[in-house]
Amino acid sequence: MDQAFNVDQMINSILDTIKCVGGDQGVVYVTVPITTGLREFQLMKDLKCSRESLRQDYNGDWLDRVKRPNEADAEAFALLVQLRFANRLVLNPAALQVDGWSQENYTKLWDQILLEFCDTLVVTPDWAFSSGARAEVQRMLDLGREIVDVFGKRVSVETLMTADAATKGRLGSMGWESGEINQRLPKMDFGRRASLMKRDPPHAAWNMTITWMLSERRWQQRIPEFKDDERTRGDGARGSKGEWHQLLWKYFERAQRSGIESSAGGTDLFIFVSLGIAYLESVMHVFGPLPEPGLPGGEAVVEGRLDAFDLDRNERLALAAAWLRREYFYTSEKYSSDDDDDHTRRFGVEHGSWWDRQLKLYWARAFDRGLDSLAGRQQLGKFVSTAMNLATSRVRVIGVPSVPIRRSAEDLLPFEEDD
Repeated sequence: MDQAFNVDQMINSILDTIKCVGGDQGVVYVTVPITTGLREFQLMKDLKCSRESLRQDYNGDWLDRVKRPNEADAEAFALLVQLRFANRLVLNPAALQVDGWSQENYTKLWDQILLEFCDTLVVTPDWAFSSGARAEVQRMLDLGREIVDVFGKRVSVETLMTADAATKGRLGSMGWESGEINQRLPKMDFGRRASLMKRDPPHAAWNMTITWMLSERRWQQRIPEFKDDERTRGDGARGSKGEWHQLLWKYFERAQRSGIESSAGGTDLFIFVSLGIAYLESVMHVFGPLPEPGLPGGEAVVEGRLDAFDLDRNERLALAAAWLRREYFYTSEKYSSDDDDDHTRRFGVEHGSWWDRQLKLYWARAFDRGLDSLAGRQQLGKFVSTAMNLATSRVRVIGVPSVPIRRSAEDLLPFEEDD
């Protein structure tokens, strides 16, 4: 029992480490023979022994002619894959060595990693000779995720089937009986799928949305005429119809007219959201910190641990983005993204739509309670979080809109007339 607990504890620690280095954004996993494969089949034939005897009576030969060469190949393949996927986290399972672990322990770990993190599996040339690699390919087939070769080329189901048949033919030519082959190589179920589907990493749409917003906010910060705090102070704590209202809702109304499914409407929607983030940053700086995110309705509003008075612009932007991320996780646990997407597909942001009502509700509540209060700033935060969820839904349903091309800062000033 203690040993099982220690294994589970170590597996959880490894999974946490992968999350720590960004694995929850998706990883590229290189499937390779490690302890088995073509080399092991050849060595068993040369020594005329079973797999069990090979490990027990010829352990030195097995290490020298199977395990170590397989690990060297795996390192080389992983390097090729890392060059191809330069900005991705690439996992080479052969690089992990844990004293006292059985093959079952490794299998349990890697299977969990495939389930939780892997969106791309890389097959290496001799994958089909390895029972472990075959199980990993089968898992990705069952999950409908992407399988590629070491150069990033997508591998079709037909190609996998051909490799499986060629492997069995090669072993047959080496003198292995079909019964022995089937016993050592698990049968694979390729199904009727003609292609494989890539799984987006968890929360990929929100990540793409915030990336767009951060880029837009950094652009806005460089505009001298865009004086956030001056506008916030001028509007006051209850200025629901002030300059910020005119600036923000101008873009929302443009998105309503164009339709968020259009390129122009999508871009206007995203500018609306980025300006909402700008307002949230400024309110934090002028009136005080945001409350803790994710508090259920009816609970007392709790002040956040940080305020923005002594932070520079980049730090305030980072704090606002972190708050929105935490609020997003809270709402995603309570409400299904499928419902969001249904609202987006059916009515978009047209007048009276669900999104239109929700945004206007939180906007009104923020100024009714006053931005100089924690409750008011909480409602403003929920307004911006709702806008982010809308933009995220737009990404899932339609895609990411183009980044606006501007020749000056005038397009962001609040009293500009439409062309």
